[in-house]
Amino acid sequence: MKKYALTIIVIIILSILITFIKNFIPKVVTITFSIGDNIIDKNIKAQKLSFSYTSSSGNIITASEGSEIKIKCLSYNDKGCKIDKLPIIQANGYIVYGFSTDIGGSNIDVLKSVFKDDTTLYAKVGYTNANKVDKVNISYQKLYGNVMVEVEEGIMEDDIKLLENNLDNLYKYYPEIFYFNGKIFWLMPKTYDTVLKTTNSHIGITAGCTIYNSNYSNIFFRYQKYNSDIFATLLHEIGHAFDRSFNSNISNRDELINLYNKLKNTSDRPLRYYSYTNYQEFYADSFSASLNELIKEKTGDYIHHEFRSIEDSIINLVVASLKEKREYLKRIDLIK
Repeated sequence: MKKYALTIIVIIILSILITFIKNFIPKVVTITFSIGDNIIDKNIKAQKLSFSYTSSSGNIITASEGSEIKIKCLSYNDKGCKIDKLPIIQANGYIVYGFSTDIGGSNIDVLKSVFKDDTTLYAKVGYTNANKVDKVNISYQKLYGNVMVEVEEGIMEDDIKLLENNLDNLYKYYPEIFYFNGKIFWLMPKTYDTVLKTTNSHIGITAGCTIYNSNYSNIFFRYQKYNSDIFATLLHEIGHAFDRSFNSNISNRDELINLYNKLKNTSDRPLRYYSYTNYQEFYADSFSASLNELIKEKTGDYIHHEFRSIEDSIINLVVASLKEKREYLKRIDLIK
């Protein structure tokens, strides 16, 4: 009987010790970001820039450039780890369009995944459409937040300088819009058509497109000799990416839906002339119009000359979403 009681006591003590270990001595989980095996051209060397993120346990972890990026996360009570921020992985002339746990496997949503064991994530680099696309020759490249801007050879230098000036002002005053994970490509018309297969769904010469994939929003817009519509289009596409960077898209919120229903059928629409078909398009135009007005207040100059005389309620909605994103990015130490 005493022996039985002693056994029970030992089991209880061991259980307490195990609970203590799980709660106070966390398991170290190593997550490795790798690219080499998924690059479509084996001669491409991807640039992996330094980054930091906040783990689910509250620890800020920093990793540096290298052949692979390894991060260590603390898993308390075997609950696993979540990643709040993806590393910046850039392959010059290509896009990164997802991660898989197996080479060539299906995309997983890394930012919504829980990792309980050591895991290698393979970045997919290339293009997602069926057409074969040769590497785009890049004449200009600049990083804003975690968004790399790349401009194809052939685009005029004066237009590139104008693009840089506009993006510099946007990043100076509203850096939060450049944390959606992805790239912005400014492409010559032939390359743009090849990458996107067709531009029939786009209006006029200012074609733009945002391609969504797991964790990434990659923006493409087509070059013509400078006109204001180009930057209205670019801000529209950034608006789509910014919208998607929230766990619950702004375009799905009641406040925006109410504005959409109020304005979509009015004869004197304050935004573009066409009838909106969905909330996402309405928000992207609201974003483009509002940022245009906000930058005018900061610098004295408009970025583009579309979407004038918009309602204060639209600007207020966009300003609120900018503030919400900035406060989140400050909490995880990505912006000051």
